[in-house]
Amino acid sequence: MYEFIPQWHQQALHELIERRARLPHALLVNGQAGIGKYLFARYVTQLVLCQDDTDNNQPCRQCHACHLFEAGTHPDFYNIELQINDSGTVAKEIKVDQIRQLIGSLSQTSQLGKQKVAVINSAERMNRNAANSLLKTLEEPSGDSLLILVTAHSWRLLPTVRSRCQQIALSPPSWQQAKMWLQGQHPGADADNLLHATNGAPLAAATLFTTDGISQRDDLLAGMYAIAEGKMDPLRVAQKSAEAELPQLVAWITACVQQLISINISGKHEAVGKLDWSVVAKRSELKNLFAFYDKMLQAAQQAHSNINCQMLLESVMLDWSRLFNKTR
Repeated sequence: MYEFIPQWHQQALHELIERRARLPHALLVNGQAGIGKYLFARYVTQLVLCQDDTDNNQPCRQCHACHLFEAGTHPDFYNIELQINDSGTVAKEIKVDQIRQLIGSLSQTSQLGKQKVAVINSAERMNRNAANSLLKTLEEPSGDSLLILVTAHSWRLLPTVRSRCQQIALSPPSWQQAKMWLQGQHPGADADNLLHATNGAPLAAATLFTTDGISQRDDLLAGMYAIAEGKMDPLRVAQKSAEAELPQLVAWITACVQQLISINISGKHEAVGKLDWSVVAKRSELKNLFAFYDKMLQAAQQAHSNINCQMLLESVMLDWSRLFNKTR
């Protein structure tokens, strides 16, 4: 069916197409990070902008609009995302100037005669002024524009923004679906290890593979294992791991703790990364693992702020060390 959309999103796309004539002015595409939400939003965008009306189920990929879209030069498509700073790092927030410029563009007439479409990726990263600026457009939308907000953390959006969008919740693929897709894209990859590292998110796993981020993840877990065994200084592990992006580090640690809780409850031997954590999991009290997991959820909220990354990581590793010092 929709060959340019991941298999696990085809049902959601089909349901959206069925009510295409009744599409609202704003969609909120929500779901786990790394499962293809942005691909979904782009596919919907191309479908809306396509000039060939003979098949409303998929973009024709042959018309002038489709060619412009795929070349990244469609004049009625606006892509808003985190910008690259002068230092080469990714900005931590979407700024109000980006949204104001978008609003000005949406107020103009469509150049190709169809709708104007804007996709705001990582929409939860809009700062408060940006979100408030967008809210005015959501309250008084242009009749020929469609806004698509993409987020893995919808709870971080202003409630008033969420309430003015029709929400589309995208489900993650099954483990088998994710594994088959990943092996098809990267036949030489250790799919299971990559998917464990990304909580089963195939596109995130593919990025991890192509950037060799899996080595950073495995080094981090090896350091955490050594801390639990009392063989490495937690501050040293924090220092060695600080090269990776803080949100990614927090996600890896959180996923590891989730697996340790599962091992602790089930009593089964299970590898986390390249290590068998069964002995470590059994030596840690379940209530302490849950308490540490709660701390990681708090750290995840802080990871995208202007917090000192090194200090947060050191705090996490010290807490991890205390967790096992109590039970040695």
